[in-house]
Amino acid sequence: MYARRPSWWADARLVPSLASYPPPRRSTNLARLDAGGDVIREVVAISWSASVPRAQSRASSPRVPVVTDLTVESEGARLAVTDVGEGEPIVALHAGVADRRIWERCTDMWVGAGHRVITFDQRGFGDSVTDTEPYDAVDDLTAVMDACGVGSAVLVGNSMGGRLAIDAALGTPQRISALVLIAPAVGGTPPAEPDDSIVEIVGHYEAAEESGDIDEVNRVEAHFWLDGPTRPEGRVSGAARDLFLAMNRRALELDETVGDVVERGPAWDRLHEIDAPTLILVGEYDAGFVMERSKHLADTIPDAALVTIPGSAHLPPLDAPGVLAPLVTDFLAGNR
Repeated sequence: MYARRPSWWADARLVPSLASYPPPRRSTNLARLDAGGDVIREVVAISWSASVPRAQSRASSPRVPVVTDLTVESEGARLAVTDVGEGEPIVALHAGVADRRIWERCTDMWVGAGHRVITFDQRGFGDSVTDTEPYDAVDDLTAVMDACGVGSAVLVGNSMGGRLAIDAALGTPQRISALVLIAPAVGGTPPAEPDDSIVEIVGHYEAAEESGDIDEVNRVEAHFWLDGPTRPEGRVSGAARDLFLAMNRRALELDETVGDVVERGPAWDRLHEIDAPTLILVGEYDAGFVMERSKHLADTIPDAALVTIPGSAHLPPLDAPGVLAPLVTDFLAGNR
């Protein structure tokens, strides 16, 4: 039986009747991405799915970049890493409903623009192998960078990956040259205000959890995070949706196999300490509380800019890679 206690909307005070529940040992998939998300996650090598076409930049390049898959050991985990290209390093950190495959389309474009791109599956995602002991996600990131011989890098983080990027920028600022935060979660975010579209989807999610139907949970999460809570279900179709469902189903299956993340304290109160150049991106179809949070980051981080991505929801690497990738490379070119 697949069963987890939904907590993300209780943390956000979307359902007052749930507010008195004790927090679960692990937060749910939605919690991993939301303001109250208490976890970050895991790894091993995954090859590109033939059903999702690669960008043409690599095929047309006179030099085909070498792709290196490696396994990095970190505090009881074996983290799978993909390292491709040459140039200024980008370390891309996936969302809590994905794994490193979400970056494949962007990777091709970033490598074509002269960057080295490193991606890895956090604990509890992809093909990770990990124990159930508590762990520090920033230490995992540092272990990956050390194994790849990277002293400092640009961090590109989506949602939960954005939370990790922020924690790393505060904890190891000397290792971070710039930040790109895509609909980022933030540790210590104040409770969000509810809106009708979220409450309705949360009800569907809770019913799926109660029934133990992992496929229904996956379907509801695809609607919320991929389509956008105010958009029709199925807005994003084809290979992108298939990839989301495959990545998130794997994460749902692994959810109880991972230890608790060691909290580094509320980053929300320390955002003004971030001194790296920062680009904040949010999709126009994302949930309202995510948009409000992104605006707060742009107003609080000293050297930050906010850009809204049209026609995208919470996961631009999946539904708008052709818009996202150039935004990142243009931002980095302007900060060299």
